[in-house]
Amino acid sequence: MTDGLIVHPRTGEVLERLDRLAPETLADALAAVQERQQQLKLAAGALDDELRRRLQVRDSNFAQFGDYEVKLTPRNRAVWDADELEQALREIADAGVMDAGQMTGIIHTETKVSASAANKLLSRLTEKWRRRVKQAQTWQHDRGTLTVTRSVSLLEGERSEQHRISG
Repeated sequence: MTDGLIVHPRTGEVLERLDRLAPETLADALAAVQERQQQLKLAAGALDDELRRRLQVRDSNFAQFGDYEVKLTPRNRAVWDADELEQALREIADAGVMDAGQMTGIIHTETKVSASAANKLLSRLTEKWRRRVKQAQTWQHDRGTLTVTRSVSLLEGERSEQHRISG
């Protein structure tokens, strides 16, 4: 069933032959695993935040801390101004470039832009109208991906281990 060893997080008991364990034992173990996952997720978030803070203090996206290399890969994501985009779509329809029916599904009634639909529209427009539509788009800084890698010792021949945390 599983190749790994399963240890009950609360009791430390090794759970073998799952098919023969009482269902309440399985349920208790699963509840404990899920609780531990939540604790680990919170711990990982706190550790991630602190390492990001320390990189920021150094004004760097990379640092070596002991045996570990910590690298932040920044990302940006598009943010669409729904009101501006709606105006651009009206102008496109009014100019006869596209029928309004061809541009449905881009803006939803909760005033949220479908980025994929807006990007698809951009690919179908000429440069003039693409520039007009892009006036509704700005870029926001995203947390990016923080990569922690055990440093490779060339003398000892240790292998590298990577742990990625996306935020």
